[in-house]
Amino acid sequence: MIFIGTCIIVTLLHPGMIIYSLLVYFLWKGHTIMVDNNTPMKVKDVDLGQYITVEMRTRVLYAITIWVVIAKCFKPFVIVVGLTGMLVLFHAFMRDPKHIEANRLFMEGMNNDESDSSCGSDEVVVEKMDAV
Repeated sequence: MIFIGTCIIVTLLHPGMIIYSLLVYFLWKGHTIMVDNNTPMKVKDVDLGQYITVEMRTRVLYAITIWVVIAKCFKPFVIVVGLTGMLVLFHAFMRDPKHIEANRLFMEGMNNDESDSSCGSDEVVVEKMDAV
């Protein structure tokens, strides 16, 4: 729960990451639509498909995607992991030691009660035989 909240906050604090991620998404979506429909890239009656092949566009899109992931998304990822780790560690260090000790003693008492009921106590019951 802490991780999800931290992700949302850090994402909202980095609008550039959101914009670049959306830009890459729409570039890939447009590329996929153009490839699926075999749409020619014509600008002023000049077919750019002769100069920019599908493979070249794919490689350029891969390069742009890698750049966005490294340059725009890696820093927020490190921030999320660092903040989440810091929050979890801070919570662990700030726990009340008396509460932890009482909880440990309570659990030991529960374990002793279970062991008493299952295997008996330390006392031994011996039956006496009547001597006749």
